[in-house]
Order: sequence, then structure tokens, then C-alpha cells
Amino acid sequence: MNAVKKWVGLITISILLMYVNVAWADIAPPEKPPGGNVEPAQQTKVQMVAEHVLIDVTRLNQLDYVRVSAVFTMHNTSAVDETMLVRFPLSDPDAGDGHGDYPQVKNFSAYLDDHQVATQVISEDSAPWAVFKVTFPTQQDVLIKVSYVTSPTMYGAEARLFYILRTGAGWYGPIGQADVVLRLPYPASQENILSFPDGTEFINNEVRSHWENLEPGDLHNTLNNPVDWRAEIIDPHLWKVVLNARAQVKANPNNAQAFIDLADAYQAAATDIKHWPNNRFKEAILHASEQAVILKPNSAKTHALLAESIWWINFSTGDWSPDGLAMQRAFQELSLGATLDPNDKQVKQVFKWFSVLYGGEDGSSFVLPTLGPLPTVTLTPLPTSSRTPTLKPTRRPSATPTPTLTQAPLPSPSATRPPVFSTPPVASTVSSTSASEQIIWVMVFLLSVVVTVFALSFNRK
Repeated sequence: MNAVKKWVGLITISILLMYVNVAWADIAPPEKPPGGNVEPAQQTKVQMVAEHVLIDVTRLNQLDYVRVSAVFTMHNTSAVDETMLVRFPLSDPDAGDGHGDYPQVKNFSAYLDDHQVATQVISEDSAPWAVFKVTFPTQQDVLIKVSYVTSPTMYGAEARLFYILRTGAGWYGPIGQADVVLRLPYPASQENILSFPDGTEFINNEVRSHWENLEPGDLHNTLNNPVDWRAEIIDPHLWKVVLNARAQVKANPNNAQAFIDLADAYQAAATDIKHWPNNRFKEAILHASEQAVILKPNSAKTHALLAESIWWINFSTGDWSPDGLAMQRAFQELSLGATLDPNDKQVKQVFKWFSVLYGGEDGSSFVLPTLGPLPTVTLTPLPTSSRTPTLKPTRRPSATPTPTLTQAPLPSPSATRPPVFSTPPVASTVSSTSASEQIIWVMVFLLSVVVTVFALSFNRK
């Protein structure tokens, strides 16, 4: 009977666990291999008197487009020659990719005074290292160069770059001078560089970090003794699209499609790892969408885009309640778009999305409001750092032919004629359970309780 109780208990627990969604933590992508400073394999009197690291992300047509080259000036301060194995981390030796694996940088090469040397790969505590033999003559400089390619770790529209400095802590004394330079295919600015070490400078297409008498720490980053160099940038491929869209707007300031493309480019550059909107470029997104409506007021697409943009920027700030003034404006813009052309692809797409968010479990309860007087569109001012030209706002005329504004463009499900839009399915990103499924689960749970009570009472007998 103990076995019966055991299995009944396990079945009950299993049923309960099937009904409960357990999430330990958000997912994160595996970290890409960073590369880092060369490291001695023994105690030494050799000092790294200078290092210069170039992280080049200009070759965007290649899959592994991050090309890294580093030059280390080494000086033997002792009275005797030293010969040793110099090591280079092919992966993060402390954490790997954060998921138990140690992906390696690719195409690693090492040079001594401009002559390529043979390397071997060894493993230490599961982490891979490239090793090569070097002789450091007493009181002389030796130039070591390394190069490799890798990829950034992607978090939505963010590309995270990482270079290990702490492996240089094993050399004698501090690192005399250290420079890490990130080279971009466009001018660097705080628009496209999201985070960077303290003291970093933006000079043309480069992000430059410099330290003197650097002693890489072991526990945490500080201004003078960082453990690693890290930067987060907008995905260069996406930022190139933004720059191209800006150029089109500048060349065609009266073209609504140019502003539509610009709004889309900003949205793509403002997504997080789960492709939800974040707080970047919200003024620029709204400005471009409003300008598209001003230039093409009789287009259903421009009004649907403006409705989507209003939701986008308000979601990123947490203010996307259907009762708020912002979303009421978004619903009105979408209603106007549906009145102009209910079959427009953008209108149907935004309506479907709003139905998922605001239409209950099956989306059927979302109905667009009856149109009131059309508001005058006033351009949202752009931040001073934006390069989008400021255009003079105009009043938005009524649609032609003029729609009946006293009637909601989307009929309710109970209407006798077919609805303009079919009921959208619940998106996979929204977790919901139908009423029938809930009843089934309750019945299964009650049944498991009855079986458990019966087993216990049977055991007492």
C-alpha cells in the first residue's frame, strides 16, 4: 500500500506541475568568445610596457565581422634571458559562454617581431588557450602581435563586445600604457554606442579607451584598473539602415515613404532581446510617423503606422493602458486608417496586434472607436542629437471621399454583415488558457484529490 500512496502522490504532483508555468530566469544568448591579453605561463620579470588593441567592425558583409588585432610591447627587466610559453585565451577562461561551453575565436595567429610563429591549443579547466614559445632577451623589447575574428553577442538590436584585460595581470609590474580602439563604419556617437568604459573618447569613427600604469583587477571593474573592456553598440547592420533612411529623408523631405522607412529603421534599432520595444529613439519614431501622416493624410498605411508608433513608444515607458490619452489617440488613428482602406496590410496587421493586447482571450472584444473630429497633427520635437530635418507641420485634411465619422469602421461580432477583420488568433507571445481548458484542468485536479483520499482511507483499513 505504501507503493500505491507513493504513485498516487507522484501523479498528483505531476498533474499540478503540468498546470503551473515555472520560469527560473529570462533566457540569455551564449556569450561569444572575446579574446584578450597574452599571459605568461610562469613567474616572470618581463613587463608589458604597452598594448594597443584594435577591434574593427567595419566588414559587415562577413558573418564573423569583428576583426581584432593586438600589439604588445614586452620588456625583460631582469639580468638574464627568459624563455617561456606565452598563452592567449581563445575563450573566456572564467565563464565561457555562460552556458557551459567555451566557443573559440577563429583564425587566431601570433607573430614575434612581424614573423608568424607556430601555436598549439591546450585546455586548462575546460578553457582553451593558444600557446607559443617566446624568448625574451635581457633588457630588450620584444614585439608580440595576435589577430583573430569573432562575432558580437546579440541582445535584440544590441551588439555586445568584450575584450579580456585581466589575463595581462600576470606580467611583471603594471601595464605601462593600454589602448583599446573600437573602429566603426560610421561616426561614433552616444546614439549608436550604448555603453562604454569611463573615460572613453569618440573621435570620428573610433571609440578610444586609454589607461596608464594599468593593473587589471580580479574582482570588479574600476576606472583605473578594469578587469575587462566592454561596450554595447547598436547592431552595425541596423544602424547602417538608420543612416540610409536619414539620407533618404534629407534628399526627399516631401516623400512620405521616406519617413515611413525611417520610422521602421528606428523601431528595428530599438528592440530588446525578446524583440519588445525599449526606450530608445521614441521621439524620432513618433516624429517620423507624424510627418508621414502630414505628407500623406489620405493613406491608410500612414495612419496605421502612427497608431503603431504611439503604442511602441508608450509601451517602452510602461504607459500603454487602453484608457490612457496616448492609446486613445492610437485607436483613433487606426480607426481612420481602417475607414480609408480596411484591407490595407498595415491596418490589418496593427488591428490584429491591438486585438491580441486589448481584445481579451480570443481578441474578439476589441472594437475601434467611432471617429470624432480629426486633430491637427503637431510634430513631436526631436532631441538635439537627432539628424532628422525639422519640417514645418501642416493641418491634416479629411480623407477623400469623406468617411462617415459617426459610425465605427469595424462592426461588432454580432453585426449581420461580415466584419471587416476576421477575429485574430491569440499570438504565441501571449500566455492564455480558454475557459474549456480551465474546466478540464480543474476536473483533473479534483479527480487526483479523490484518488489520493481513497488511497489513504483504503490504507487505514
